[in-house]
Amino acid sequence: MIVSIEVTSHNIKSIAKKLKSVLLEHKLELKHSQSLEIVAKVFGFKDWNSFSAKLNGTFQSNVSHKQRENSSSDAVLSGKWLEKEDQLEERRHYFKAAIADMTFVFIPAGQVRMSDMYTAEITKDFYICDHPVTCREFNAYLMDMRKELRDSTLNDYPVVDISWINAQDYISWLNSFAEEEIYRLPTEAEWEYACRAGTTTTYSFGDSVKDLPKHCWYFGNSEGKLQPVKQLLPNPWGLYDMHGNVSEWVYDYYGSYPSGCIKDPIGEKPGTDRVLRGGSYLYGRFKSDSEAMENLCGLGSADRNGCPPLSCRNFVGFRLVKQGLLLSP
Repeated sequence: MIVSIEVTSHNIKSIAKKLKSVLLEHKLELKHSQSLEIVAKVFGFKDWNSFSAKLNGTFQSNVSHKQRENSSSDAVLSGKWLEKEDQLEERRHYFKAAIADMTFVFIPAGQVRMSDMYTAEITKDFYICDHPVTCREFNAYLMDMRKELRDSTLNDYPVVDISWINAQDYISWLNSFAEEEIYRLPTEAEWEYACRAGTTTTYSFGDSVKDLPKHCWYFGNSEGKLQPVKQLLPNPWGLYDMHGNVSEWVYDYYGSYPSGCIKDPIGEKPGTDRVLRGGSYLYGRFKSDSEAMENLCGLGSADRNGCPPLSCRNFVGFRLVKQGLLLSP
């Protein structure tokens, strides 16, 4: 079976439309260098250099002279390689297994006030998964990559010990199979907007910590252990584990907030650390002398932390956003 990535005079309009959509969904300007990097990631490669090397090497070895002549006259970028049909179907099976239990909730465009001086405007609708990526969903990727699997007894638990880079590798793998949709990390503004679900209180369910055990796994009810996803009550928009269980990587660089109303922000740049959102099963250890109850730092809708993108922690995972040409309602 021949798998092709090719742009010709016959399909250039449809391909250009998709690439433009991809660039816009990633909030990038239509600059040449940025375009090449995103094109590479959409087709499952780490960067343009590795994508280009794959195309150049396989194109020369697997495409006949006549095919080269037919395609080279009008190809913007092209490449063909042979892959046994059974191998391709096996790999697609892993992809389908990875996304089988993912439910993506539609989130309409809107605004979220992230501090007294800062409001973020999300200008595009998006879909966000109702739970963090689980070990079962991550193991499908590991099987395809022939890597050591996570403990299968934790299949329904959020995958942890995941760096920001690991999350991006998983997303690139998903996007190598995806057709009209693309997967990515949420931006920090999208995450808080989805977490709040239209609320302005400390938590999406109000201000009282007494209600937290119904909605959130934290140190007060987790017994210091990771818990399966979707066991407690969701927020008003149907999203689970937003306030606890695992902290979640988002796309943005970590830094001080700007002021004013910013459209589709992606964090302070240049920067080194990336943003973590949401509490975890380890949060909430400290006691409040005045209230004689747990001071639940880090579990609120607005709480945030920064961490190096290569860092792996036993309480850090991630959640996916999905967008694409066929996903607009």
